[in-house]
Amino acid sequence: MMRNKLLGVISGLGLFAVLTGCISTVAPYDEKGAEQIVEVAAAVDTFYADMLATQTPERVYSQWEPRYREITVALRMLVMRNQIRPMNSESIAISEQILQFFERYQQRHKDNWARYILFDDDPQKLAADAVYKDALLGNHRQRFFRLFIAMALSEEAKKSFNPQQG
Repeated sequence: MMRNKLLGVISGLGLFAVLTGCISTVAPYDEKGAEQIVEVAAAVDTFYADMLATQTPERVYSQWEPRYREITVALRMLVMRNQIRPMNSESIAISEQILQFFERYQQRHKDNWARYILFDDDPQKLAADAVYKDALLGNHRQRFFRLFIAMALSEEAKKSFNPQQG
């Protein structure tokens, strides 16, 4: 009987703490994390802008592989930063989605160029613009732009849930 009353009091105090904002269920705002989001977003956007500014035949995968690797590392660090913060599921999901898209697009670029490496006089040789077209690059760039905005807004929203930081 006494145990049930004690559990009731503890439950009531817990509910009161949650309702009054003493206990947050959202990760605190991370200013350095917000800066990292913008930095990685800029690197991805610059990567796609540079590729769009490059003539299609020069978009051979091997020339872009070092930058793919740099950006992949930056994205993985962004995922890790989000994963080590408690109560951060939304930011984790967005950062993992960005990394998955980036790795998928990289693999497609690599596979397509490998498939089209033929001798110039080979009748099966396809035009290089069939591999990574401007429109596709533009679509990928826009997708990342929207996802990074969502991640940045998610981080900013944490100020509202943790007003002592705002």
